[in-house]
Parts: sequence; C-alpha cells; structure tokens
Amino acid sequence: MICNSSNKAHSRIRPLCVLSVMLLIQAASVSVFAQDKPKAGDLIQGVVTDSVSPLMAVYITELDSASRAVAYAYTDLKGEFSFSLVNPKDRIQFSYYRKEKIVLPIDKAYFEIRMEEDKSLPPVSWEDFAPLDSRELQDIKEIAGWNHLDISINTTDPGIPRTIHTNRGPVIQHEYVDLGLSVKWATCNVGADKPENAGDHYAWGEVEIKDEYTWSNYKFNHLGELSKYNSDDKKTSLDPEDDVAHVKWGGSWRMPTHEEFVELSENCTWTWYKSGNSEFGGVAGFKVTGKKEGYTDRSIFLPVTEYNNKKDFDPIFSSGYYWSSSINKSVVRDANYLTFGFSANIYTNLCYRRFYGYSVRPVCP
Repeated sequence: MICNSSNKAHSRIRPLCVLSVMLLIQAASVSVFAQDKPKAGDLIQGVVTDSVSPLMAVYITELDSASRAVAYAYTDLKGEFSFSLVNPKDRIQFSYYRKEKIVLPIDKAYFEIRMEEDKSLPPVSWEDFAPLDSRELQDIKEIAGWNHLDISINTTDPGIPRTIHTNRGPVIQHEYVDLGLSVKWATCNVGADKPENAGDHYAWGEVEIKDEYTWSNYKFNHLGELSKYNSDDKKTSLDPEDDVAHVKWGGSWRMPTHEEFVELSENCTWTWYKSGNSEFGGVAGFKVTGKKEGYTDRSIFLPVTEYNNKKDFDPIFSSGYYWSSSINKSVVRDANYLTFGFSANIYTNLCYRRFYGYSVRPVCP
C-alpha cells in the first residue's frame, strides 16, 4: 500500500517536472532564436582568419539592396571586428587583399569567417607579430610589406624587448612630393601604380568603383533626396569613412580640399605635356612644379583621366577630372573638382553632380 501510494505521488510529480523542463527548453530556444535575428542598431561582431592566423585589416561592409555600403569596420590585430547594424535585411561583405570577397546575409549577430590562404604569398604565423628577440628587423618589415601593414618598431630601451606596432586599417605606403605648399601631394592617383596612369574612378563620397555611375545607384541617394552631406547636416567636406583616399590608403592620406587645389594651381608652375610625349609614357597631362625657392626641382604629374571608368578614352582629346573633398557652397548636390583639358586650361572653381566617377589624387600633412 505504501509502495502503491508512493508510486501514485511520483507519477503525479513527473508530468510537472517534464512540463517544467519543456518550458525551460522552449524559453532557451526562444532566446537563441532572438539572438539569430538581429535588429537595427544591434552590434554585429565576428572574427576573420585564414588557414594560418587572424587576418588584420579585413574590410567589413554592410551592403544595402543596391550594394551600397551603409556601415563598415576593419578587423583589428586579432582579426576581430564590430559595427552597428543599419538594416537587418542588408548583407555583410568581407574584403581582403588578393582574396575573393565573401558576401553573406545578416542572419546572426556573430560571424566566424575563414578566408582561403593566398598561395602566392609566404605563410605568416601569429608569431610574426610577437615581441622581437633574435628576429631580424628586415624579416619583420618584409612580413609587414606582404600584408600591407604600417609598422613602427620600438628600440628606445635596450632593456626591453623590441616590439612591433601595427596601425589599425589598411595602411599602404605611397610616395609623395613636398612642393612647398600646406600639404604634400601623392605621386599617383588612387588605383594607379605609376604617375601617368589614371587609376580608378569614384563617385564623390563612395569608396568602391562601379560599372555605371548614375544618380539612381549613388550611395547617398535615398528616394531622390541626399541622405548625407545635405542642407540639414551642414557638412562642408567628406568624413574620413567616405574619403576614398583615406579608406584605400589609410594613415593620414585624404582627398584634397577645394582650397588645396586652388593653392596648387596658384603656387606652382603647370606645364602641359601632349599625348605621345617621351617623359610620361606618352600620356597627356600637366607636370606641376613648385615655385617656391628650394622647391623648384620638385614636381608631380597629373594625367588626363576622363570620367566614369571609361577605358577607351582618347588620350589626345581628353581631359583630367579630379574630385576634391569639398561640397559646393552654392549647390549642395554638387562637389568641387579640378579639371583641365587638351586646350591646357586649368579650372579649380567648377562643381558637378556627385554621382559622377572622377579620379582622386591624395594628399597628406
């Protein structure tokens, strides 16, 4: 009797226990499900590696339905990144030097991404970024060069192991010329590997090249109105995250202002080189030489570039188009640019629609 009574009591308790466990499991599943569906404003995080080590300076972008970047981040030394989500329906893209881009739906708040190892580059292990002991400094500099890292090495105290410091972001070394002006001018355009190349074309405020440059696919066109750099936000020049010279080259590189283009035009000697010249690979353009004493032996070359990524432009009857970082003060939809043509005239006070694709010549302090 006692045993039977005990069994009945136990049988009554068991369903309650099972129900409690089921509720707990259900609650847990709801919690996990909620985490898998990010909301606007949520923090999206993750880590990017390859088969060897964490990847620093991977460019992470949130892409909207028109493939425009609406948020971005870079991986740090540990390969980690984070950014605030703009739209849960957007996609996330992972871009890294000489590796295939990865594009995924934003269906979770944490991503673990492994990119394929670049077989053409020597393998790099995490030890390559550890404190230095007997390692040769030249080896470290070569490793940094392979991975496009900007480094500084601490050797001030002989009692402390020398360490390598890397700057966050894709800092790439480029040459510049001091013409005796307020800024130093790069020797090449963004996307070019030598002075006479036009390089890539970018819409004003965008950091990626496109097949077409139209108002409809412009990054800051939102339902026919400017979503940024408009009459409401009172901005007069590009923020660093929208400055392609800074995004692509890193460090203190940036696009020149309208005033710096004026300074370049008024304080330098401009010499026109026709197409077919022997000094600049036959490419037409201006050689710009410093006027100030002590700088008259220094110059840069600004080639003709055309616009909107035209690959077949006529090198004889073409012009140069270079964006400044400045918004036009009179027409907010326009930005200032420098232009010149085969007539050898130079214009710095012109402005045009921002969605056009022009070249960019960076400057630094």
